[in-house]
Amino acid sequence: MQKILCLTIALLLVAVTAFSIVSYSSGSVTASKQIADGMGALTGVLVMTDGTNNATATLRDGETGKVIAGPFVVVGASRFGGSTWEIPVRYSSSLWITLSGTGASAVVYYTHEL
Repeated sequence: MQKILCLTIALLLVAVTAFSIVSYSSGSVTASKQIADGMGALTGVLVMTDGTNNATATLRDGETGKVIAGPFVVVGASRFGGSTWEIPVRYSSSLWITLSGTGASAVVYYTHEL
């Protein structure tokens, strides 16, 4: 019985490890740029303002240029906005952010395909 319990626990650990998602962060981004290369999925974006000027962020799939999220327009006085997704939004080749607005910045959260 003890062997069966140990085997069951070992199998559950392998299953949990195999399906765990590692999330990455772009760090603070202050200009339009490529965030990630290769296939993956967008899990969240935080858009920040300087407290006065509006900020706008749009996320695109690099291969097609297709908008996968946004535009997120954050009013300057709001300071921050954005979104997270329980079911990540896939991109096929790379993840790009288009960021505009004086003093605008963003943090993008994503995963790589496993």
